[in-house]
Amino acid sequence: MEKRELNTMNYSTTGIGWLSVVGGVLSISTQIYLLPLMRNLEYLAQGQIPTFLIDYLCRPTCCIPMLLSITVIIIGIILIRKGKSS
Repeated sequence: MEKRELNTMNYSTTGIGWLSVVGGVLSISTQIYLLPLMRNLEYLAQGQIPTFLIDYLCRPTCCIPMLLSITVIIIGIILIRKGKSS
């Protein structure tokens, strides 16, 4: 009986890992997709925009969500590996 419960736990750990990876990838793709919109809004607000897109990573409003998305992806990968190894 314990072994059956352990297998169910492994599947849920792997499933949560996959969900977090997919959610993190969707979050990063949304951020990248909306970056031109952010550039246009910044141009309207300030009259100038950064020359390179990488300059947006120096700003906390773009850097923190990107780091959180990458962290969620890494945690998801760890959960997937943990679920498959045990």
